[in-house]
Amino acid sequence: MSANLRTRRRALIYIRVSIARTEMISPELQEHQCRGLANREGMDLLEEPLVDLGKSGRNFGDRQIAEIIAMAERHEFDVLILWVWSRFGRNTLESLKNLDRLTELGIEVRAAKEDFDGRTVIGRFAIRQMLNIAELFSDQQSETWKETVASRRRRGLPHANQGRFGYYRCDTCPPKRQGEPLETCPSCKAGVLKVDKFFGPLLDE
Repeated sequence: MSANLRTRRRALIYIRVSIARTEMISPELQEHQCRGLANREGMDLLEEPLVDLGKSGRNFGDRQIAEIIAMAERHEFDVLILWVWSRFGRNTLESLKNLDRLTELGIEVRAAKEDFDGRTVIGRFAIRQMLNIAELFSDQQSETWKETVASRRRRGLPHANQGRFGYYRCDTCPPKRQGEPLETCPSCKAGVLKVDKFFGPLLDE
């Protein structure tokens, strides 16, 4: 149907979760919020959202943003709906570049929980600030992780708490379960993995 005959806007939902874990903001929650915005404004939703699971917002190359832009070039939708702006990206420069391209193609981009009008000066300013905050949060997490890794290295421990040759976990610690926070017994709170008395020196050598 040609654009001049179409009265209802077609909406595409994009969902991103950086790490699959039990306490993550689930794809279902994100989709529910996005569908709510589409329903309130009488948009026609494309059948299935585009979903990136386990994808960092820092990088655009391994996500479906290029596919979204290709769909926009083919005039397959009119509005892109996100849950919040950080779902689009945590790299301000790349985020703005891709948003500008979508705008050039006539696509309106909305965030269900941070709904600013990108067609206004104040709206564009607010969107840039939300993207800046998203990048700041990512930078702070990265800095904290680097400090944690450095601390474990100073204690002669590997950077993660998974099983490693040359190290061992206390027999009283609960087993590691996928997607759940690692629990430790009181004697292991200083560093979970300990250097094995026999294999540790061999690994060091």
